[in-house]
Amino acid sequence: MEYNKIKYWNSRNDPNNDFCRSITQNHIKAVKPFITKNINILEYGPGIGRMIELYKDQSHINFFDISSNYKERLKQKCHNQDLKIQQYIIQKDSTIKTPFKDNEFDIVCAFEVLLHCPEEEIEEVIKELSRIGKKVIIITWYKNGETLKSGYCFTRNYKNLIKKNNLKLTHWDEDSFKSIPQTFFIYNK
Repeated sequence: MEYNKIKYWNSRNDPNNDFCRSITQNHIKAVKPFITKNINILEYGPGIGRMIELYKDQSHINFFDISSNYKERLKQKCHNQDLKIQQYIIQKDSTIKTPFKDNEFDIVCAFEVLLHCPEEEIEEVIKELSRIGKKVIIITWYKNGETLKSGYCFTRNYKNLIKKNNLKLTHWDEDSFKSIPQTFFIYNK
């Protein structure tokens, strides 16, 4: 079966199962030191907004997602925190090209998103995120070569992808999430 990202993600009512909810606080704890007050942030693939707490010191946040299915839930969560938002929803089956200018954001975040990018798109996505953001923060599954249960999860060697695309890896942490094979990393141009 072919993986149609837009169709798949718009068919799911709750993209964040109990497993994801149980690790959110660890993700926030790991990333929080890198999120300073009142910077221009884009979260790439926010889903229903499980990382919203991370942005509580911000006055405004931008979201770019493939699913219109979660738009209202995310909007309500942000409203409950008095967080002003701008949401961009992809209208065609491309997660690669964004409508943003070069270096438009101080930080681009993608939490548990890149593992859903098909192999033929991942390199371009990594380059696009670094084009629009001065710094890119990623948390993702990292067990190169390990097969995941879902047919819509892909593993890869991110260190090699960063190096291959002449990007600079500035932070790599495999130790913050000991119970699961994840990494938290930051890269830029």
